[in-house]
Amino acid sequence: MLTVRTLTALPQLHSLAEDWQRLVALDPKAGMCSSWQWTTAWLQQFWQPHFQLHLMLVEKAGSPQATLVALLPLYLNLQTQELLLLGTGEPDSSGVASEYLDLLVDETQTTVTEVLSALVPALATTTFRRLYCLNCVASSRLLQLGQQLGRVLRYPCGRQYGIQLPSTLPTLVNSFSSNMEKRARLLLNRFDKTPELRAEFAVRDTTGALWKGLQALHQADWIERNKPGAFASTHFQHFHELLQQSQGELRYCFSALWHQDELIATHYYYCWRQRWYYYQSGALKERFGRYSPGLLLHLLTLSHLLGSGCYYDFMKGAISGGYKAPLCPAGELFYHQACYGPGLVNGLRYLAASAKQWLRSKLR
Repeated sequence: MLTVRTLTALPQLHSLAEDWQRLVALDPKAGMCSSWQWTTAWLQQFWQPHFQLHLMLVEKAGSPQATLVALLPLYLNLQTQELLLLGTGEPDSSGVASEYLDLLVDETQTTVTEVLSALVPALATTTFRRLYCLNCVASSRLLQLGQQLGRVLRYPCGRQYGIQLPSTLPTLVNSFSSNMEKRARLLLNRFDKTPELRAEFAVRDTTGALWKGLQALHQADWIERNKPGAFASTHFQHFHELLQQSQGELRYCFSALWHQDELIATHYYYCWRQRWYYYQSGALKERFGRYSPGLLLHLLTLSHLLGSGCYYDFMKGAISGGYKAPLCPAGELFYHQACYGPGLVNGLRYLAASAKQWLRSKLR
């Protein structure tokens, strides 16, 4: 028998650290943004006085005590009466954009169907305007939960891109689009013939030089577009600095491309369970355009990882087109999902939102 217990006080969350990490370790679908490290860094940086924890624990009866078998990590924004996933809801300008968030389940102890059957009635008795889930992939358990809750609206917001790395460079290059295959061979050949170019991989950056270099390159690129860029937000910087200082399975590293002693491109990654998440980048695109430094650094890093069994995750990109598509197969769609709460007023809100969504689709 499964029961649902809800924690509403933030100190209760910290007492759950061991169980949370155990559940993440047992769930093969758990992504890096569901990790205890990511969640606690987000809490330290973005928690507000008008947030209230709403952590739903699904427990299986047992002796001498119940066992945690699933976890829905929510909080309630008291100003908007929205339920959101921990790791989302920070200001858009912060640019953190947690992805792959989901309901965590230990499927050695229970099934997703059983967990959803326990959560749906518990949520039906909860007072909220809507449950808003961001950046969930099509196969996520949260989309299944939304279907069962009803009054659900969702729309695609991007597509996942990535590649399971093969053992050899010819196999990798042959997996690209035909145009990208030719371009990749040209750039790699140019790198081999240019002694002024050198690359580093999996650098931990203990001095902070690459982190500062990333900020400078990234911001210069966005300033040229008359946009602020992620590093314009101190919240963004502090969040990732907290992660860099944390201890656990989630690790960060850089790849870097140098022309003589000048940094011309760098990529920032998080590594989690044999998966390299390409998270942020910067490059001198104009001065060193003949080398396509950003793309070249992708190719060199992919080559470095050949035979490792790693998955190179480009994370969310455009639904179609974009620079990621020629490099790897298109994966699942990402969705934003809104489930409207119980009650007549929320029902009317759902109908109004449905009408707006229908109208936007017709106008497109």
